Amino acid sequence: MQKPIIRNIVLVILTINVIVMIYIEQYMVSLVFALILIGDISREKAKKKKIKKTTSISEDVAEAMASKIIYEAQQHRKIREKGDHLNIVSNEEE
Repeated sequence: MQKPIIRNIVLVILTINVIVMIYIEQYMVSLVFALILIGDISREKAKKKKIKKTTSISEDVAEAMASKIIYEAQQHRKIREKGDHLNIVSNEEE
């Protein structure tokens, strides 16, 4: 939550620096600050575009994943019911 606020404060300060540097005729410094601003804004826009892209999976893949999770859960329950987990715990304690 605080990072966007800090970023916005830094961007405002850089913008003010660009204006002040142009006013006092320090064009190279203002150009550097302006390039930093442009780079940051373009990087942020590119990041937002990457986040918006979502890949959806087909229903067949979703069903296959769900059935595998169910199968593994059933196998885990069978192992727990047999009491094998007690042997594993006692071996780890030694």
